[in-house]
Amino acid sequence: MKDGSAEDHGTPDRLGDRSPEVIETVAAIMVEVRDTAPMAEKGRIEEMIRERLDRAGVGLTDEDVAELAKQLTEGVE
Repeated sequence: MKDGSAEDHGTPDRLGDRSPEVIETVAAIMVEVRDTAPMAEKGRIEEMIRERLDRAGVGLTDEDVAELAKQLTEGVE
């Protein structure tokens, strides 16, 4: 059974199904990417998010990564 921890390297889960600790990690990654490359294209933002998620040991679906990148490039609706 997955606990949603950063050490969980199994199949990517949906972001909404993750533990509060993983949500905090993702939020910190979002801030870092936003501050590092505020004007980057969506594709580059997705790459940066994936790289940082991999380093943190967090697996998310492609849909979640795309949604996170969209939030940084287009804003939250």
